[in-house]
Amino acid sequence: MPAILHSDQGSEYLRYKHQELCARLEITLSASAKSSPWQNGFMERFFGTLKDELPPLNQLKSTEQLLEAIALTVHYYNHKRRHSALHNMSPAAYAASLLAATPLRKRRDRVLQKSGA
Repeated sequence: MPAILHSDQGSEYLRYKHQELCARLEITLSASAKSSPWQNGFMERFFGTLKDELPPLNQLKSTEQLLEAIALTVHYYNHKRRHSALHNMSPAAYAASLLAATPLRKRRDRVLQKSGA
């Protein structure tokens, strides 16, 4: 469960029932300033891409099909789709390359090799 839920000023997020549910779940609400989509640009971009890459919603026959389509799309986006901003790598591959390049990781790997683990 998230500790903080950040959203825009959309009416669905400002509804009393939504606020009440979040309060019961101990989720702190946060919102961008009105007419300021750039305050949460990376999420705006992600959800725009997700909507573009999902199949047409009227082709999905159930909630389960929708959840599966979302899971498959997110997996593709993170593990297969190449991003020019990430040196033409997927986000997962880029994250792995950063992790492999960290001095702490290299030191840990040397220690593990010496210990035979």
